Amino acid sequence: MTKNARLLFRLLLLILAVVVALGAGEILAMALKLAPPFRRITVSFEDHESIYRRSDNPILGYELKPDYYNPSPDHDFTCERINAHGQRDIERTIAKPPGVRRVILLGDSIVESTEISDVNDVMNRELEKLYPDGKTEVLNFGVGGYCTLAEVELLRVKGLKFEPDIVIVVFFWNDFENFNSSIVEALADKDVPSPAFRALFARSHLFRATLVSAGWTSFGMRRDPVVRNKTAIGSNNVVQGLALLRRLADIYGFRPAVAVWPVFEDDAITEIPFMPDGTTLIVEPLARAVGIPCFRLAPAFRQHYAATKLGNGPKLAYTVGDGWHPNETGSTVAALALKEVVAAVGGERAVPSAAGPFTEDAVAAAEFVAQRTNARWQDMSDALIGEARCLQASYPEKSLQHLQDAVRLRPDDPDLLAELAVMQAATGDLQAALAGFRKAAELAPDKAGYRISAATILSTLGRDEEALPLCREAAALEPEKATVWQTWGVILRKLDRQAEAIEKEAKAAALL
Repeated sequence: MTKNARLLFRLLLLILAVVVALGAGEILAMALKLAPPFRRITVSFEDHESIYRRSDNPILGYELKPDYYNPSPDHDFTCERINAHGQRDIERTIAKPPGVRRVILLGDSIVESTEISDVNDVMNRELEKLYPDGKTEVLNFGVGGYCTLAEVELLRVKGLKFEPDIVIVVFFWNDFENFNSSIVEALADKDVPSPAFRALFARSHLFRATLVSAGWTSFGMRRDPVVRNKTAIGSNNVVQGLALLRRLADIYGFRPAVAVWPVFEDDAITEIPFMPDGTTLIVEPLARAVGIPCFRLAPAFRQHYAATKLGNGPKLAYTVGDGWHPNETGSTVAALALKEVVAAVGGERAVPSAAGPFTEDAVAAAEFVAQRTNARWQDMSDALIGEARCLQASYPEKSLQHLQDAVRLRPDDPDLLAELAVMQAATGDLQAALAGFRKAAELAPDKAGYRISAATILSTLGRDEEALPLCREAAALEPEKATVWQTWGVILRKLDRQAEAIEKEAKAAALL
């Protein structure tokens, strides 16, 4: 073998080894679920194929495009049609036909079901077929990535005009996330990643797990309206959403219900998350508190699986392979289970329970889950902070923008607010800097530094008398801090109160 041949052989071996290693890594990342679930919600203005468009409603952030048509959908991120009202459903009249009962299904991508090619095989249509007399219509109000509050908000702004008699929230555990969708591309043109990057992020578990673990996914969270959406939704959206659903039910006279969608594993059908007792799902006491009946769909699937003796495992039997989005069989079984829900809440003997206050333990459990599911927002803001610091010297304007976006993600972080205030002061925006330091002082009432920084800004603005109370508060909080006394002394000298200034400066000198 010649020298060139040996080099070529080694190169081919190296390439083969890399391909095998990447393939093994991809399989491992998929098996261990290292990458977060991904469903691309593309609302970029230039993406004409997207089934979504931006919404002026900040709680929604985005919505399905009315009258959408795609002759070649991938049935992954796109489907063939969206009806005239912006639902993945057959065409519906706004006016309810005489003698017809209307059921609305609220939910996220599980209800939307773009993965199912024929709209007549989607969950709502399968349920509608179970009423062959044509006296029950089931409308699909599922939108991929929506949390509970957004689902109920969609009902408020769009669904109520259809005069529903029953409204069922199909609840999944990730509804505890206090924002809409795991990845939202809502960027300015210059910030949109390359098509290759986006394709890799969508398709490769290994690529996505690597980027998320390294905190490099901030590209999807930098710009409004995404940050605006999280701010509008606020905290504990499930609590807010269920309370709103009950208020709307009382006002408009429909019967509300919650149906809990299970997790489909290779060898089991499970439900999460639970209360500390390990037997009650967190959403159950939350729904019960506002008098909304809550039903688990898992028993119906377990019963069907046991009866049919399907051999490919629940994940493949009922979902498209990801353990949560239903396939045609999953939609059929779901419809059978939901028919029981409709019967339970829509019968003449069904009397709505009285609404009451949420229990503290259930609210605390929901908040704990929300903190875990929202952890990636911490990753996003950390990435933005890192970028801001790297760009500060060369690109101060871009650095400032990144830090402002990070603050929108973490508005209650006093250190981050103070860092932004320092940058704003350096660029001459003293009023913004003052507001930032004051907010930081409110959030951290035991810290002297934020007060002294605010006092310094006030003094720079010529408002020395206003600065003195902040100096006194800072000195009371941290009397051992020399900079507190130094700043106080400087401000007193500006006010020509020399004796007091000398006293403060002496205290500072003694601490140095």
